[in-house]
Amino acid sequence: MRYGSVSISQRVKNFDHFSIFNHFHLWITTFTSIIDIPME
Repeated sequence: MRYGSVSISQRVKNFDHFSIFNHFHLWITTFTSIIDIPME
């Protein structure tokens, strides 16, 4: 049980990290898309 709990905790931690990064990237892409700022 303890091992399973730790495993799940670790998995959630990793997923959270990846999720946050993905969310941030998605937000930036959508934001720039909506604003449509010429980046040159």
